[in-house]
Amino acid sequence: MTHRTRLTAASALATLLAATCLHALYGSGAWVVPTVLAVAAVAAGAGAARHLLLPRTLVPVAGLLGLLLLLVGWFAGQQALLWVLPTPAALGALRDLLEQGGVLLGEYAAPVPPEPGLLLLAAGGVGLLAVVVDTLAVTLRRPALAGLALGALWVVPPAVTVEGVGWVPFCLGAAGWLLLLMLDNRERVTRWGRQVDGTGRSAYESARPLGVVGRRVGAASLAAAVAVPALLPGLTSGLLDGTLGPGGGGGGSGGTTVDVSNPLIDLGADLNRPEDRELIRYRTTDESPGYLRLVVLDDFTGRTWAPTELEVDDDQTVQRGLAEPVGLRSGVATAGVTTDVEVLDYRTRWLPLPYPAQQVDVEGHWLWDEETFNVFSTDITTEDLDYRVRSLDVVPTAEQLRDAGRTEGLDRFLALPDGVPEPVLEAARERTRGAETPYDQALALQEWFRDPDVFTYDEEAPDGNGVEALEAFLADRRGFCVHFASAMAVMARSLGIPARVAVGFTPGQRVEGGGYSVGSHDAHAWPELYFEGVGWVPFEPTPAARTGFGFDWAQPEAPEAATPTPSAPTPAPTAAVPGSQGGADRSVDPLAVEGSSGSGGGGGPDVPWRGLGALALAALALLSPALARAAVRHRRWSRATTPAALAAAAWAELLDTAVDHGATLPPAAATPRRVAEDLAHQGRLGEAPAAAAARVARAAERLAYARDVGDVGDLRADVEAVEDALVERSGRRGSWRARLLPASLTRSARTGLDSLRARPLPARR
Repeated sequence: MTHRTRLTAASALATLLAATCLHALYGSGAWVVPTVLAVAAVAAGAGAARHLLLPRTLVPVAGLLGLLLLLVGWFAGQQALLWVLPTPAALGALRDLLEQGGVLLGEYAAPVPPEPGLLLLAAGGVGLLAVVVDTLAVTLRRPALAGLALGALWVVPPAVTVEGVGWVPFCLGAAGWLLLLMLDNRERVTRWGRQVDGTGRSAYESARPLGVVGRRVGAASLAAAVAVPALLPGLTSGLLDGTLGPGGGGGGSGGTTVDVSNPLIDLGADLNRPEDRELIRYRTTDESPGYLRLVVLDDFTGRTWAPTELEVDDDQTVQRGLAEPVGLRSGVATAGVTTDVEVLDYRTRWLPLPYPAQQVDVEGHWLWDEETFNVFSTDITTEDLDYRVRSLDVVPTAEQLRDAGRTEGLDRFLALPDGVPEPVLEAARERTRGAETPYDQALALQEWFRDPDVFTYDEEAPDGNGVEALEAFLADRRGFCVHFASAMAVMARSLGIPARVAVGFTPGQRVEGGGYSVGSHDAHAWPELYFEGVGWVPFEPTPAARTGFGFDWAQPEAPEAATPTPSAPTPAPTAAVPGSQGGADRSVDPLAVEGSSGSGGGGGPDVPWRGLGALALAALALLSPALARAAVRHRRWSRATTPAALAAAAWAELLDTAVDHGATLPPAAATPRRVAEDLAHQGRLGEAPAAAAARVARAAERLAYARDVGDVGDLRADVEAVEDALVERSGRRGSWRARLLPASLTRSARTGLDSLRARPLPARR
């Protein structure tokens, strides 16, 4: 097998090892076989082109051709000629599958089902990556750049699922890249011949320390890459984590700053989950329980609704009790409610609670935000968690809501970005014309959205909750809960009513024994509007045909005192829970929390720990060969405590330095003096560095043949002089390659070095 063939196979293997990170994206292993075959087809096409000695510009084309034949045969064989040759019909079928895959990506959260379109995206995407890796590593001989291409795969899982890559796929991908580096450098030094050892030890004996150091440094680098995320705040839920770990760190004054991601991203994507998986069970003293709230979204950027950064003291735990609800005054009827919650196979850092909670008896460090009453943890999740909640059932009357008047001091809940379309603002004014109070305006908006003759609940509506999606929703009059909640909140703000969007669950279904069961299809989004003296009040603009739920105080003819009551005993599904799936073993929350240390006194700039961690890991992998070479050099010089040891160390270091800079050394029979002369000639060394190389060679000869080495002088300075000259002659590119990818570490280079070292030279007595 030629070196090119070995490197081609190694490129394919490295691509497949890196592709193991895609396991988190698929609900089964159905993607593996077509992906493996796609990479193999690329390797076969590229290998055949090299075997036929085609111009190297055609090698990637051959790889692409092999990939195309495989994809046609696997996904569109019935429309192909002889099952593999592309035809217009086969290419059209592939195009349709790609479009289908793109649509499904917008409909499903990870892990996705094994639909043909999604499998084609995996096989085709990894196959294209294999072409890039093969081109960089084999055709262009740039394996280091191939590592960047391989690393592109590791960006995909963190972008679509909080599970991240996982440490096993990361180590496999890194090992594949290191294999490419090793094989490439091995080929570069196979022509170097046998080099001289001044110690007189056998080849394998003298090679062993260098090999051990290199392997140890490589293993330590990978171990550090896996361990680093556990030591940096926020990284445990980032690139390499397989679970939801710490999301925040203690600040300088005992505070915790938590930056939360947007939970609406996956809400729309999960509408078509086929299985309604049970997530939560609860019992409550409330005869007509309301919604279970996960998180409040109060920042409308124009592109989306998102939660703002939470800043809480580390001792502000729910076990110590929560404050009175914001804005609630005496005179509004309330009733105490006790709810026992059992979370099943559902992981989230947000605690599902009825609003407003007053006391939560729960294990673990759960913090709460005074303004939003969001309850979250930075180090544990809700999976298999049992807790008791004492909350208030706030029962406002229509008269109290009408008398609330305008609110002062809540400007951020009225903020709207520039560029809100005028049709949206005009619709808000038009639909509330004649409404005398903010409450009447809210009722008018809600009833307009719930009118089945005006709006249609449509799970196939385009996802999104920014201003463009809002304008399209109002024009098409079709959408799901996210659209209705977002539209009502934006329009309420435009009318001067403080508003925000809440995400959580509808009450679920009553089960035998008196409890309730909440499934993935009960996930929901709704607006909350603020009324002075009452506080935050939920409204339900999503059509009742889908939610099956409404609030009596939010009815056009609201009674003077009422409680929230379900208008149907079995709520219809509105959306699948964020991050859920139809499979039985999926339990990942999309509401990922990225934490960063912050002082309790104020928020500092957001620190992108996930991105910094990925960069740190990439830098660590790139620097591992240089670190190994530095360790060898340090070990060698630190042991040179006698003239004989100094001569041996200087000669070995001179040879390694020459190899690192691409020097071609003489055959094994060459004497040290001949090696030094050839090095001076090839490296075009000046008089001073050539003399320095000669002094090192003479010391090596005396070490091998003379009884006494004598005064060897400052051999380390001589070696450094030669290295400086080689760096100058190599140019910037060559010197950086020598530093970052030292060829002396490769096994073949060591073999060449050790072969000369194994010559029958007398060892020092």
